[in-house]
Amino acid sequence: MTILAFLAALLAFGCLALSMERHHRDIVHKHPSRSKRRGLRIAGWMGLTLSFILAIAASGAAIGGILWFGLLSLAAAITLLAVNRFSASHRGAPPSRSGRKQAQESKA
Repeated sequence: MTILAFLAALLAFGCLALSMERHHRDIVHKHPSRSKRRGLRIAGWMGLTLSFILAIAASGAAIGGILWFGLLSLAAAITLLAVNRFSASHRGAPPSRSGRKQAQESKA
């Protein structure tokens, strides 16, 4: 049940990330329509709600809430890394070091 709660949170954060125009454009290479962004946002919030329900069902009300926040943190970190990696790979640049190098070169 905990694994399902984690997977629901991970998919929810993925939907919420894709509902943002910039992330959608970087990953899919198209501007999302307004209805698509709204649908992804609704799916994301429904996924987070499902994740909360599954965490409560797995561990009870007191521990389930704490477990849910931990699962959210892990899922958010994985989503952040994945969006960063896929966005950078489609642009043809390394994920994070190139920005620092360019900033340092411009200062010198």
